[in-house]
Amino acid sequence: MRDICLLRGHEKEVSTLTWHPFHTCLLSTGGNDGSIYHYLLNEPNAPPNTAPSIAPYDSAEPANAPAQTIYPAHRLQHAHDAPVWSLDWHPLGHILASGSNDRVTRFWTRARPGESECFNDRWHLGEAAAENQGAWNARAGR
Repeated sequence: MRDICLLRGHEKEVSTLTWHPFHTCLLSTGGNDGSIYHYLLNEPNAPPNTAPSIAPYDSAEPANAPAQTIYPAHRLQHAHDAPVWSLDWHPLGHILASGSNDRVTRFWTRARPGESECFNDRWHLGEAAAENQGAWNARAGR
């Protein structure tokens, strides 16, 4: 056996992962820093100034080609306040459940088409940045 794909992006250890039940190229991971990342395995999403890599089986010499590196398509940097230990998609694929050491289970859904305000919340920005933007009130807890 050999590695054919490397998922990069987490700042700390990856503690859990789950495949989407219908979108077979979507893999979600949870990290020890409380983050949740979504990877599209058919899109490398290379950061700026980084050359995208190709899958070994798409190269001229698959046996000698390096593993493909894929970066997250979407990040929830502050999904939990402690390590994410469990992730699981609903069988219909519309809800992702996450469990954490912060003693909270969260249920996540995707944004509606055209909705961009949802990315300015405390789970994407962090509590301090969201509070500075007026999207979160730490004293009220909302």
